[in-house]
Amino acid sequence: MATEVVVPMLGITVEKGTIVEWLKSEGDLVEKGEIIFIVETEKVTTEVESPASGILAKIIVPVGVEVPVLTLAAVITEPGEELPAEYATQAIRVHQVRQKLRPRVSRCLSPRLLRRPRLHLLDPLRQCLLLESWPKIRVLT
Repeated sequence: MATEVVVPMLGITVEKGTIVEWLKSEGDLVEKGEIIFIVETEKVTTEVESPASGILAKIIVPVGVEVPVLTLAAVITEPGEELPAEYATQAIRVHQVRQKLRPRVSRCLSPRLLRRPRLHLLDPLRQCLLLESWPKIRVLT
């Protein structure tokens, strides 16, 4: 039986989270309680444990994608068990989000744009969003 791994709710007011690192890859054997990914919210960054032992059959939410809490992030199956078909369609939706973001991010990561002060400290998606609104930002001194 497949076990769903969700982005945890880390507080009453936390609504979204971003997976910053997967510590396991698809196909890896995981044990219950073993740390499988790290999630970041506006308030905290924390490690997330596996809810079951088995094979990490499918990673649905890739690194860097912000999703609402309790969103399905991965699926763990028992050794030898096939991934249920319902989870294959979940990955397609995330793939479509990635395709929409890819042109925006690649356009914003040109060397000329990255020479802005301290911009290199941000992750690529935040760099892109900042650069898109750069002319609208006013510096108050």
